[in-house]
Amino acid sequence: MPLRPDNLVKAFFDDTLDPIGVADTDRRIVAVNKAFEREFGYSLAEIFGKSTEMFYGQAEDFRAMGDERYNILASEQDDLYRLAYRRKSGETFIGETRSALIHDQDGTVVGFLAIVRNISETVRREETFSAIASVTSDTHLPIAEKLRVLLDAARKQSGTPAAALTVTGAYQSLLGSDGPLWAFAAGLENRTQEFEARLVACTRSDNLDTSGPGTNRDGCHTELLSIDGEVLGQICFLSASKAEPVLPGAPDVRHTLFSTMASQIKLAHQKRSLEASETRFRNLYRRTPAIMHSIDPKGVLTEVSDEWLRVFDYRRDDVVGRKSSDFLSPESREYAQNEVLPKFWAQGYVERVPYTFLSRDGHPIEIELSGILDETRNSLAILENVTDRNAAQRELMEKNQALELANEDMRQFAFFASHDLQEPLRKIQSFCDLLGEALETGNADDIRYSMSVIRKSAARSSRLIADLLSLSRISNRPIEAKPFDAHDAVNEAVDTQMDAITAADAIVDIDVAPVRLAGDRTAFIQVVANLIGNAVKYRSPERRPHVHVTLTVDRTGSVVRVEDNGIGIEPQHHKVIFEAFRRLHPQSAYDGTGIGLAIGKKAADRLGWDLAVEHSGDTGTVFRLAMPAENRSFKEVFP
Repeated sequence: MPLRPDNLVKAFFDDTLDPIGVADTDRRIVAVNKAFEREFGYSLAEIFGKSTEMFYGQAEDFRAMGDERYNILASEQDDLYRLAYRRKSGETFIGETRSALIHDQDGTVVGFLAIVRNISETVRREETFSAIASVTSDTHLPIAEKLRVLLDAARKQSGTPAAALTVTGAYQSLLGSDGPLWAFAAGLENRTQEFEARLVACTRSDNLDTSGPGTNRDGCHTELLSIDGEVLGQICFLSASKAEPVLPGAPDVRHTLFSTMASQIKLAHQKRSLEASETRFRNLYRRTPAIMHSIDPKGVLTEVSDEWLRVFDYRRDDVVGRKSSDFLSPESREYAQNEVLPKFWAQGYVERVPYTFLSRDGHPIEIELSGILDETRNSLAILENVTDRNAAQRELMEKNQALELANEDMRQFAFFASHDLQEPLRKIQSFCDLLGEALETGNADDIRYSMSVIRKSAARSSRLIADLLSLSRISNRPIEAKPFDAHDAVNEAVDTQMDAITAADAIVDIDVAPVRLAGDRTAFIQVVANLIGNAVKYRSPERRPHVHVTLTVDRTGSVVRVEDNGIGIEPQHHKVIFEAFRRLHPQSAYDGTGIGLAIGKKAADRLGWDLAVEHSGDTGTVFRLAMPAENRSFKEVFP
């Protein structure tokens, strides 16, 4: 029989691999091809004239498609859509559908055509890989929940109603219990005990089928989860009944799922082990009996030891998250930001950096810091508390300086003993011999002269010894810083020099208010007295001696000035006059030992005061005793 066009159409319709169904305008079946009969399980005779609603998985989909596509007023739509379809057996599958309107010769819609392709396997693949992507990208999802999502994807991909995951040994704690992790199809959760009993029987060692990669007996299929040869657990797929076999699904998808599950278990275990190691390290870090801290690349404290907190008197919550420089003194903070930290970030380490930290109450604590950087640019710093050591070193330095001064005093004493002190003793010895001769000859004039020289020499020796003892006491007497009245103290200093003032017929004016000072009163009196005595001694023969004592006080300190109208001091001698036993004039011109100003200078230096010549000329000299307010041994107390 010749091949006619209508026969060609029928042959194409019947032999097309995708199911095709044709319905009239009432959406009743009028024709289906063989692929449709195979896919849905119906013969044409069984469904001819029946509504297409019987093929929809959901009744609402039937109504929606009628409104959108399958009506005589619908427009042609060339797109594909997905729906759930139902077979004669009641099973559903996902179909990708293309629809078309059927027109007669006049263009009137007389029916509808639908081509349905079963894409259930494709959908399962898509769902599987979507589950894998969501699990691996979510860093906050707990591992048990990740494995449950992947297990359910494996269950769906294999088409089984239930699946269970068990893990071995050290990995069991990841699931939160010793039992298996389950995944059920919707509506089957009430069969948990039944499936568990089958799972136990299926996984017994005497029931395993070792002929292949898994077991498939009594409706159970078991496969191992492993990575790099290490078995981490196993997955069991269970069919709806023991009589039904389990089809494990596409090998490539199954392999991807199992590999992902194994790697997630391994990564979670490694993460938990790392967290445990970090916890142990953090505990060791905090409990070590050393002052330690760590900072991130922004200089923010990320961790501190318990000893750090104890030494600086802070709580951990008050410290972590703040910059380490917040706990430094202003000077150390500037030093750290401008010099130490740039060097640290550049070379990766620093050693024995001197810092001053401030405790919670503002108390300074001297520290030497050594630190290193790791490959992540985080640091570990060891801090050594050197407050006591530095204080001991400063004390030792002060004692060494005092010893140097004492040695200098000894050298000066040796010079004095060999020169100044021996000079009056030699005179006494010589004039004792002369006195002896005068007594033998009865020379009354020589006797009187010798006796006079001996008395003067003895008196000079006595003054020298007294001044030497005074100089020694200044170097060794303890400092007493107590409040005292400045006016009373100056008056007492004047009283100590009253004999010399009276003998010289000197005028002493005191312009000192009754201001309360805090310092060493005895030293203050001694210095002022020596200055007054010096002013009276070196008076000019041309005018009556006049001494003026003043005191000025402000918040920067106190200044005492002793001004005279004496012979003055040449500028080149302004410093040497304060050296012991240094005389600018012969003994015959001005009596004295040359120690008075040295005593005043030593007392002032020991207390941190400044004694100097402020002005001098042929009409007199002004001595200035400055006592700064910040000096630790002297401060002003305003009334």
